[in-house]
Amino acid sequence: MKKFTLAIACLFSAMTSFAQDALTIENTVIDPGQTGVLNVILTNPETSFIACQFDVTLPAGLDVQRTSKGEVSKAKTCALTDRSQDEEEEFAFTYTIKEMESGHFRFTMYNDANEPFFGESGGAIMQLTVTASDSFSGGEGKIHAITITNDSRKGFNPADATFTIATTTGINDVKVSNSDAPVYNLAGQRVMNAQKGLFIQNGKKQVVK
Repeated sequence: MKKFTLAIACLFSAMTSFAQDALTIENTVIDPGQTGVLNVILTNPETSFIACQFDVTLPAGLDVQRTSKGEVSKAKTCALTDRSQDEEEEFAFTYTIKEMESGHFRFTMYNDANEPFFGESGGAIMQLTVTASDSFSGGEGKIHAITITNDSRKGFNPADATFTIATTTGINDVKVSNSDAPVYNLAGQRVMNAQKGLFIQNGKKQVVK
């Protein structure tokens, strides 16, 4: 009975650990007609991951970078970060992008060496460059169909997550927020504290007087 209880406790502990693993995209600000960057964040406090695949559905009015022929430009859309490449190592992650349908894209990341992502949990593993149409008014996107593989070649499927793209135009009903959520300036850059003036928090425009 004691062995059974211990086994259940170990299983629960493992489930709790993996439950913390997540792949998300940070909220940001992109104005109509402008280009912006979406940070793909891997949270893996106790797990070494060597590969991942995920889908991204963009808000209406946003699109990835394209070639002159209208095809998806992998080189201009996807950029590796310090967590997926290292000048001192002999490898970097390989990535692919496939357009599933309008506004819906599938990304994969892996490396032939089967080495895990570098860096600390909660850092970006990829940056996606997107462009807003002239009529873009903000909206909600989604990262979904996520599969991440650990260094034991076991796959996990974290929950889907939404992200918000705000604009600095048409600001109405702004207010001060005391939330602990991340704060961004109007350039979409994360800041430690909200300064006097306009800023973005929880995907909403706020103001400090």
